[in-house]
Amino acid sequence: MILLVNDFDKLKGCLYGWILGAVVVGFVALWAMTGSAPAWTLDEFTGRISSTMKFENQIPSFIIPILLPTIALVLSRSISSLLRVFLSALIVLMTITMISTGSRTAFLLLIMAFLTFFIIGFIERKNTDLYKGRLGLFLIICCLALSGYVIAVLAAFDGHYSLGKTPSWQRPVVALISGMGENKAFDSTREEQLKVVVNNMDQAMIIGNGPKLYGAKFQMEEIHNTYAGVFFEVGFLGLICFLLFLVSTLYTALYSWKLVTNDFQKLLFSALAAGFFLLLLYGGTMYGLRQRNIWLLAGLLISLHSVCIRKSEDN
Repeated sequence: MILLVNDFDKLKGCLYGWILGAVVVGFVALWAMTGSAPAWTLDEFTGRISSTMKFENQIPSFIIPILLPTIALVLSRSISSLLRVFLSALIVLMTITMISTGSRTAFLLLIMAFLTFFIIGFIERKNTDLYKGRLGLFLIICCLALSGYVIAVLAAFDGHYSLGKTPSWQRPVVALISGMGENKAFDSTREEQLKVVVNNMDQAMIIGNGPKLYGAKFQMEEIHNTYAGVFFEVGFLGLICFLLFLVSTLYTALYSWKLVTNDFQKLLFSALAAGFFLLLLYGGTMYGLRQRNIWLLAGLLISLHSVCIRKSEDN
């Protein structure tokens, strides 16, 4: 990725390829919602949509990194009206797909994605390629749409949550409200896993317990936290190296953003970096290293420097 993506056209090609992938995931998710799709598109017990992914929790890590660049393209002056309409419809499709996973985290990520673009708009307020009025309209529409979704869930909810009976489209809101309204933790799985990590920190603290050995040693299938999982597997040394890699990736993206002079490219760079940041936050609720998106997006961000260098050479 780092060696191949060395100009802006190749970067756009990667983004459009990812967008086409999101189209496939979205349409398969819609197919699954109709009830006529194959069994592998959803969890048969919960009804949560997994589309083309193995698990429903893999959908947010695929969609969130490309959602922000897609929004940036829609709000850019540099694309055609026809492409703008297509990408606008795709944003709606990606939003529906995220909600159909039945994941509270996916719903919160959606809210954070729209709020993040408000921050991007503030950072890029002098960017001549950004439609600032349309950005304001977009954020208003997002607020109204998400509020309407919450109201629809509350109106349809029968008051009794059950993992196998409550529809997946209601689960994100119902799970959040139930978790806040009750004295006990709504989902103790992650809490119990973190307790195991904390209580056994002194075992192999420096070099860790080894890849996936926490399953054999502590009877856990996985740890729903990327950073706790890395620490448990490879210790402080591995965790520090991993965090240095992530920080250096974001620094490279920021440095490239400062180098680039084209407003359209600057807007996309901002959206890519913001998508990566949200993906890292999502990693705090799941073990994200087994999903390739974090590595793919890191490669794209690191390659931004090569894109800037090629641009300056061409000029």
